[in-house]
Amino acid sequence: SLPIDKPSSAPTPLLLRLCMQLALPLSTPMTPPLHSILLSVASLLSDAQTLAIPGKMHELSFLTPTSPGWLDTVAEVFRSVVTQDRPATAREAMSTVETIHASLRGVPAYRKQLGRRVCELAEERAFADNDDDDDLPDRIIRLFMHYGNGPCPCSDQHAHTQAYTHGSPAHSSDSFPLPQSLSQAPASGIPTPALSRVSSDIPDLFNNRDRDRDSPTPTHTPLPAPPPPYQCRPVSAAIALITAFQALAFSTPPHPGYAVRLFRCLLGVLDNATCPRARLVVLQLLMRLRADRDHRVYVLSGSALDEEGDVRKLAGLVERCVGMGSRSGSGIRGKGKAGAGLGAGDDMVEMRRARSLSRRVLGPRTGGEGNPNNPNPNVNPHSNSNGSRSRSRLPSATTATQPYPPSPAKVYPPLWMIPDSLPFSIPISEPLSGGIKTYEPNAPPGSDWETERHWLPVSEYVLSLVDVLKSETPDWEVLSYVLCHLPVQLSNKHFFCGPKTREGIISLLITLCTVTLRGVAGQIVTEHLPESLRLRDAQGLVYHTLVVLVSYRRIFDERKHQDALVESFLLGLNSSPETVKVCLNALSICAVELPVLITKNLAHILDKVSRLMTNADMAVHILDFVSIVGSLPALYANFREEEFKTVFAVAVTYIHHHNSPDTSDLSGRESFALSQHVLVVAYFIIYVWFLALDLEDRPKHVEFIVRRLLLANEAQGAVDEPTEVCFDWLARYTYASADPRPTYSLLGDIVMNPASRSTSLVEVEQPSPPKTWLWGNSLVSIRTLPKRGWIEVQSVRPSGETRFLCKLENFPQVGPGDVDPDWLTDAAVMMMDRDPEAVERDVPDPEADQARDSGVRFFEPPEDRPDPVSGYVWAASAPSQRRKKVTVAPSFFALQLSQYPSLPKPSVRSQLVTSPNLKRLLGTLRATPVIDTHKIAILYVAPGQTAEGEILGNRHGSPAYTRFLESIGRLIRVRDQRDVYIGGMVPEMDGEYAYAWWDDIVQVVYHTTTLMPNLELDPQRTNKKQHVGNDKVRIVWNDSGLPYDPHTIPSDFNFVSIIVEPHSLGTIAAFSNDLHEREFFKVTMQCMPGMPEFGPIGEYKLVSAENLAPLLRPVSLLADFMAEVYVATDRDTSKSEYVTNWRRRLQYINKFRERLASEDLGPALSAPVEEAEGGLKEVRDFTRFY
Repeated sequence: SLPIDKPSSAPTPLLLRLCMQLALPLSTPMTPPLHSILLSVASLLSDAQTLAIPGKMHELSFLTPTSPGWLDTVAEVFRSVVTQDRPATAREAMSTVETIHASLRGVPAYRKQLGRRVCELAEERAFADNDDDDDLPDRIIRLFMHYGNGPCPCSDQHAHTQAYTHGSPAHSSDSFPLPQSLSQAPASGIPTPALSRVSSDIPDLFNNRDRDRDSPTPTHTPLPAPPPPYQCRPVSAAIALITAFQALAFSTPPHPGYAVRLFRCLLGVLDNATCPRARLVVLQLLMRLRADRDHRVYVLSGSALDEEGDVRKLAGLVERCVGMGSRSGSGIRGKGKAGAGLGAGDDMVEMRRARSLSRRVLGPRTGGEGNPNNPNPNVNPHSNSNGSRSRSRLPSATTATQPYPPSPAKVYPPLWMIPDSLPFSIPISEPLSGGIKTYEPNAPPGSDWETERHWLPVSEYVLSLVDVLKSETPDWEVLSYVLCHLPVQLSNKHFFCGPKTREGIISLLITLCTVTLRGVAGQIVTEHLPESLRLRDAQGLVYHTLVVLVSYRRIFDERKHQDALVESFLLGLNSSPETVKVCLNALSICAVELPVLITKNLAHILDKVSRLMTNADMAVHILDFVSIVGSLPALYANFREEEFKTVFAVAVTYIHHHNSPDTSDLSGRESFALSQHVLVVAYFIIYVWFLALDLEDRPKHVEFIVRRLLLANEAQGAVDEPTEVCFDWLARYTYASADPRPTYSLLGDIVMNPASRSTSLVEVEQPSPPKTWLWGNSLVSIRTLPKRGWIEVQSVRPSGETRFLCKLENFPQVGPGDVDPDWLTDAAVMMMDRDPEAVERDVPDPEADQARDSGVRFFEPPEDRPDPVSGYVWAASAPSQRRKKVTVAPSFFALQLSQYPSLPKPSVRSQLVTSPNLKRLLGTLRATPVIDTHKIAILYVAPGQTAEGEILGNRHGSPAYTRFLESIGRLIRVRDQRDVYIGGMVPEMDGEYAYAWWDDIVQVVYHTTTLMPNLELDPQRTNKKQHVGNDKVRIVWNDSGLPYDPHTIPSDFNFVSIIVEPHSLGTIAAFSNDLHEREFFKVTMQCMPGMPEFGPIGEYKLVSAENLAPLLRPVSLLADFMAEVYVATDRDTSKSEYVTNWRRRLQYINKFRERLASEDLGPALSAPVEEAEGGLKEVRDFTRFY
């Protein structure tokens, strides 16, 4: 270095002369100026020798506006002496710039010029040095942090909002001096005047950096430039930090080390800032952060943040949506500051309906990113948060205590609304291969700081959110924003990965459960809430976050955490109706995700919901929960008699409510389709849970159910058809678990149709013509084989059909060697369990017989045998007959031949039917299914697919999709299928196999497009579309990486689409290995506009891969019930009752009875019954009836 501090030590005369000149005072006149010469040779000077240069130049006014070219001089100082090897000089230079900046308070134009130039120099330094350097201008960051956490210049919220609304030039000297280059920055979404006003004074620090070559080129949309509004320094500083963070985190190449430091600075503003607007600005960025499947971070634009309307739904509950009026006013009342609390609206009828397609497919909402009616900001000088956990966060600035009593309550506009208005630009960003991550699963244990510094400290962010929730004096503006946006962000589980973040999630769970269980939020002063919101409704937003936390169950290692989660939902059942619905839907998800806890609390849950049955809007969620639980027998395996009665009471309670005369008063307000749907589900629950009882326990519950149903029909004066069907169904299943329809029997075919299998020339005995009696609601047909003593009895009822094949023992048995032996009976009994088609195909094989005789074994039973239900292909025979325990009690036979549930009458008890219309009736009844049949489409959308032809042409899907198919149904063979409903499938056109599910109540066939062949003669896949288009419910497995448009495959029957898709971006979700086998998937349900709200999915739910099928099987069935009812009621425009198959069968029988009554039956049957001394004389003559 040059010895200018001691020129005499110079080694040569030339250097001696030079050092003597450089040692002169800076005020010495010369050309060029001495300070320029010193800066040009700064590389030859030491840090100590250059330390005094910035201060001396300031004293001589070389760095102030009084000197020509002062900004260039400032830049020269930065470039020459603010370097890594001159830490002391760099600190002195930054201190000098701060002093100059403070001295220009009264000259805002020069002050802004200085701020712009310093920011540009910081940009140069940030990209000139690599991330391993510690020479990032920390003074600039600390300067922004100082202003961001410092006191807001406005001491009155009302003054702040007025200034922000009208623009106050008088206050412009207090705003942070930053350039106006943001108006040329690329904005995400549609630019608006509001966005321009907010961002006109904010710097575009790094927008000129090159982006990823693979990323789309950002478009520069000029924004209008209205007069700049007032903006406080904390907001300006927060925006500057946000802009710098985005530029460093998403540039090419990225600078993750610097980005992490700026991220911690943003958390410091969120924790310590006293200005609520500054905290909200920080949250606007933080809540938009997401991570892909590789944990790479990116930012959502304004429109992408809420494409599915989830945030808008929650914001509507607290009246934060533009265009949604409040119940009693749009303002917030408080005592000089923003209030605290949580709220929900009651007048939002549209928000109570299911998310319709119009909300899902019309694209971004009008207004784009900005909102011309953006609410004005205000200030909360009294807000305080917990201390910072990071070294980069500065302590909170103290605020002066108000010496005056609180001012009267005032009404202030809210600080945020939906759609959101961003005061900063969001660059078009995609996850970068070398960008910043939230977690590195392949990092070695105990990684040092050099590695961890490139991970975004999401754990600290979660703890900051916990501080917001735990604050003793929470700011309602900040709190409501967090609770409305946090559930959607938590759905991106890849953003919240890592051991440290897991601890934060547990802390978040504990905090939210504390709010619900102990009522901490209830301590909030009600005066801080908007007038239209109630404190009881305020806590409702917390439950939406708790629902998402169910998907984090694997990190809740301790049982107490899971217990607290379920207990919170139980407590929510005592809250407002909107909160009760959220909790019921959450408990439905817990039934598959946390079955042990639901089993433990199920009796308590059922007891609570039995008291909540008020109307169809509430009953649909209660009965949906009970229905889903009923499909999971393990949850109630240890139920006792009283607990089963509680379930039946829940179902019958709504039936009683539906039949009540008071319900007619609600007809104008309550959806008729919804009431019909709930009525169908109520009876469905009775059937499902009754079959869950052991056969010996079923008679104990009949009296309870019958009595409750009769009371439910008391107001009508007669038993209605659904109840008649229920009574008939109870008679079928109380004493037996047999199938509702008889299957084909080789024994019956041989015995009762001997002529069809006889090849002898000898005349074969023919069975007698059948006789049919109408006994109550049943038709009993009997025919006999007179000489052999065989009797066939068939009972046709609304709930099913029963056939008995009896051998009369009061008959002589003629064996071989006697005259006219009974060869038929012995042969038939020996072959009674054989399939005749299999017998005919069983051609003897001499080689096989010889090998069998020699002891050769052709088949070794495998040690690991297939599952008795899902491990086989079901073909031809009745499915429920096989691998099912069938038990029959003696009472079953008597009941099937009785007239129950018809009441005994003193007149004719039975009627021999001779009408020519009987054959037609029996044919109609046999063509009407004895159970409910449903058909549901399953589609697979491969990565990048959006067109109909591409989707329908898929023949296979991802491993996760394949496992889902295997678990949702049983594989059946379509060809020659006799007893399983196949939904009109033809094997030559639709494939040989399909998936189906059935029990004694319903049969569901899944039209799976990947199992259907792609016919060469059908390039448009019309055949596949014929099935999919006619199915009212579709399950769409969406691996496309894009939002699924339900109109992709247009149809008039496109009522409900259940979408299953990964919760994070990444093509690994499709055609991959088993990395996602234990992942959670996002499930949403899109309904046709106008359909009532139903089902447990709500806005969306996160469900684990192994529990998708157990949940979606009953949910899709409920959806098809709703769609059928919706069609029956002409899309909820007419009051046409939905008729089930059982009820339709009952109607056929009743109409036939009425037709018989009108026919001329002769005097023997039409004459009135007269009682004689010996009793009813006309009844004693049984030939009239038999």
